[in-house]
Amino acid sequence: MKLPNKLFDYKESVFYDCVVLMKEIKDEMTIIELYKACRKKCNSVQSFFDALDVLYAVKKIDYDFERM
Repeated sequence: MKLPNKLFDYKESVFYDCVVLMKEIKDEMTIIELYKACRKKCNSVQSFFDALDVLYAVKKIDYDFERM
């Protein structure tokens, strides 16, 4: 997980990807639908999943494990 510092710019960090995800996310959206909406804006697949982890940890998103 990249955090902004003197080596990594804000746009290369996980916080930037969190903002991108929050702008694109809609109610009852699957992870695949969200990835398709954000894939050109996110830094990589790994940073996409890191951003999902951060947003879930701070309770900005919820995941329904039964629905998948």
